[in-house]
Amino acid sequence: LHGQGLGRHPASVIAAKAAEDLAAVAAVLGEREYMLGDLSSVDATAYAFLTANNSHPFPSALREALHGHPGLVAYQARMRAQFWA
Repeated sequence: LHGQGLGRHPASVIAAKAAEDLAAVAAVLGEREYMLGDLSSVDATAYAFLTANNSHPFPSALREALHGHPGLVAYQARMRAQFWA
């Protein structure tokens, strides 16, 4: 994996890039209930990525960064309650 993409960067840079991506996703969501205003496949994708990084018992820089965006954590919980409860 070192030969291409993120594998060329140290772990600290990868974590920083991931935190920037989460900040961008949080900005897109803003105060809306769904990512683009109305429920769409974007929400299914966002939920999957957020859940993959927030629903495991292991500490990680990405999970810590996610918890820096209460709106994203609430969004994930809201989606889970609405569709997977």
